Amino acid sequence: MMRKKAVAYFRTSSASGVGEDKDTLPRQREAIKKYALLENIEIVAEFYDANVRGTVKIQDRPEFGRLLKYINKNDIDLILVETANRFSRDLGVQIVGFDYLTERGIGIIPVDAPAHFRDDDNPTAELMRNIIGAISMYEKKSLVKKMGDARMRKRDKGERAEGRIPPPPEAVSIAIRLRETGMSFRAIGEELSKRGFRVIERNKVTKEAEVTNRVYQAQSVKNMIENGDMNDF
Repeated sequence: MMRKKAVAYFRTSSASGVGEDKDTLPRQREAIKKYALLENIEIVAEFYDANVRGTVKIQDRPEFGRLLKYINKNDIDLILVETANRFSRDLGVQIVGFDYLTERGIGIIPVDAPAHFRDDDNPTAELMRNIIGAISMYEKKSLVKKMGDARMRKRDKGERAEGRIPPPPEAVSIAIRLRETGMSFRAIGEELSKRGFRVIERNKVTKEAEVTNRVYQAQSVKNMIENGDMNDF
């Protein structure tokens, strides 16, 4: 049977835990190695963020950024950590980070409690699912309100825009983060579509902004990421 492949992620919060005479990194590595051996998992790469606090978003951690690029390039979908706290001690960062990975089909397992993020009876896992759902609903409602507010401002100024409308800032932000992981422009467009971000156009008759069923194409995504003014959509 083919062995499952995974990458190992280590983190220490302060400089005092870094060094050859410290047991933090060896302890993390040993725990992950034991779990991988027991579950017949092959660890193909290791990434270590030294002196990086758990309150730092995973996308802003140097080694975790390299990890994301590596697994995207090598088709890896599993990360092993010693404990959930090694992923992050901050629950908010845990929730956002877990959601970020899940949306990309990447699993993360704390080897001291493998069911931490997926056990239906785990209060933390249930809390995370509920918060993620609430955040998703908030973002959608917020987007609708922002579009309405922008439309009213244009009306107050006597302005009238025709045709395609630039994407919302949330879509641009997501596109930039996805590109940093090495994802192609085309794949980013498809991912944005899955999250509800599609081409927005102004109705020629009512002049209302309407979300179409069209996916942002590769060139549009490229412009979205590279053009700060978000023109040429």
